[in-house]
Amino acid sequence: MAKITQQQAKQLIKFVQENEIVEVFEQIKAFGLTDYHRFEQEYISGRYHFDYHERLQVYINSLAETNFEVKLPNYDLFISFSSKNEAEVGSLVKSLREANISVFYSKEDLGGHSGVSFIPKINAALRNAQHFVLYCTPEAVASKYVKHECDTFYGRHIEGGKKNRIFILRGNGFSMDLLREIHFEFIQTTDLSGIFRFFGKVSPQEKERLREAEEAREALEAELIRKEAQAERLQEEAQAELKKWELCQKLDNISAYQSYLQFYPQGKYASKAERRLEKLQKSPTPYKTPPINQTQLLGGAALLLILLMLFVWQPWKGSAEASEEYYSTDTLTNSTQEKSIPEEIAKDKEEKKKKPTEEIAKDKEDEKKKSTEKIAKDKEDEKKKSAEKIAKDKEEEKPQKPSSVLPAVIVALERNMVQIRGGTFMMGSPTSEPDRNSDETQHQVTLSDFKIGKYEVTQAQWVAVMGSNPSNFKGCDKCPVESVSWKDIEIFLQKLNTMTGKQYRLPTEAEWEYACRAGTTTPFHTGDNLTTNQANYHGDYPYNGNSKGQNRQKTTPVGSFAPNAWGLYDMHGNVWEWCSDLYGDYPNGALTNPKGPERGSLRMLRGGSWGGRAQDSRSAIRNPYTPTLQLNYIGFRLASF
Repeated sequence: MAKITQQQAKQLIKFVQENEIVEVFEQIKAFGLTDYHRFEQEYISGRYHFDYHERLQVYINSLAETNFEVKLPNYDLFISFSSKNEAEVGSLVKSLREANISVFYSKEDLGGHSGVSFIPKINAALRNAQHFVLYCTPEAVASKYVKHECDTFYGRHIEGGKKNRIFILRGNGFSMDLLREIHFEFIQTTDLSGIFRFFGKVSPQEKERLREAEEAREALEAELIRKEAQAERLQEEAQAELKKWELCQKLDNISAYQSYLQFYPQGKYASKAERRLEKLQKSPTPYKTPPINQTQLLGGAALLLILLMLFVWQPWKGSAEASEEYYSTDTLTNSTQEKSIPEEIAKDKEEKKKKPTEEIAKDKEDEKKKSTEKIAKDKEDEKKKSAEKIAKDKEEEKPQKPSSVLPAVIVALERNMVQIRGGTFMMGSPTSEPDRNSDETQHQVTLSDFKIGKYEVTQAQWVAVMGSNPSNFKGCDKCPVESVSWKDIEIFLQKLNTMTGKQYRLPTEAEWEYACRAGTTTPFHTGDNLTTNQANYHGDYPYNGNSKGQNRQKTTPVGSFAPNAWGLYDMHGNVWEWCSDLYGDYPNGALTNPKGPERGSLRMLRGGSWGGRAQDSRSAIRNPYTPTLQLNYIGFRLASF
């Protein structure tokens, strides 16, 4: 084997980078490197174009006894993108770095190694990156450099069974077909927030959102305090008005009612005050003789008698009887007056007291009568509305009348629903389970009885309901329907329930795992491991050191493998299965019939698929996806109560 100089090695490496593989082989042959045919044969039968460019460079370097090792720091993320998307990617990188996530960004991080070619720098960064981010656009997928980066990272960090992750950020023009072109079958997240959650970091945008939320909370608290103070003030004002009104009723005169109306022109009792004031102003005020004091009356009579004796000269005429008669008459007159005046005053007071009391009593009686009538009417209206609402709800809850004749494949759906008896189990995986993920925290869950499909919903059953087949692997009626999104299934369930009169739904994540485990606590319901004779998954990626198996590269008819202990088929592999839950961390403590978080953007998938690794078919594996995605390894099975 010929030796080459360092200069020749640099020329060859540059040639490798800039030319097609056939031309590279010819150039190597010109240098007399007779071992080139090994790379040619591997390239022809191989999968990755650029992977062999890299291997050729290593080979050339070894022949020249040169060392082009690139020393770069370790990175949390390697971001792969097309230079045509540089503006968008730059802002993403800025957000990631502001959240203290280290990112290899080729636009900035390739400087300082001018003596080394582009590919070795990229390869060094790929070796040193823990996780990989693809900013997925048509331009990126068309780039040979992006394909090289994707394939190299996948081969080194994913195929080897490591726990590194590939994150997909959807750019302009993104579609699922683009992912298939670069052989990506797993999506960990499709938005930037998912990366922040994975690293347990808070992005600047999230910090701003949290700050705004805190300000909103403080403003809400201040508003509540203000409203409470306002309510207290209104209550105090109402009490003050009530006291003023009670005083008016006691005084019952014009000035009292005028004073109330001056303070409370729109008050609660204003109309009553106006009516009473109007009556008082229209009725004339009777003349009332002031009461006469009896002592004053007698004193006045004695004084008058003395004056008459002193200043009026008048001989005493008549007999004693006359004088006695005069005196008696005067005394009788005064006595009569004394008696009549108090009686008149008392009578007037009684009439005055009686009059407002009767009016007040009449007003109270009228008000009480109106209030009673209003309460009775409100109760009657409320009772009527409640009855109407109950009738309407019952009508809505009542299953619609099913079609008279159902297709056999739809009838089979109900026949193949398995009754699962409720119970308590440990959901999630123990920390000792190989290849577990951090979001599988074990916790106790108690479930009520439910039903779940013995099989995944098939293509024939989907067509019977929807009229068309979205599946990629058509021509197999008994194969599971795939390439259906969570949103598609919502429509399917509405039509199916109308057709059958049943109440089918998706299982919750807890129901799915409980049914999958069928009483087991091991990684799979088959035990500590899984073979391709037990489930349909990518046999090149076995679990925990197990032997490789078959790679079928497509779905298989439902029920092709042995069921679990509860009679359920294909709970591991074949197609990922949608669940009803939104994605979120498991809550702390024991739960009963959990239905997942109330907020979120991703829906849950369970069970693994024909194209996935064995570790991704574990009973506890959780796979959050965007509910609009349609992929050829995603399907579902039914549940009901």
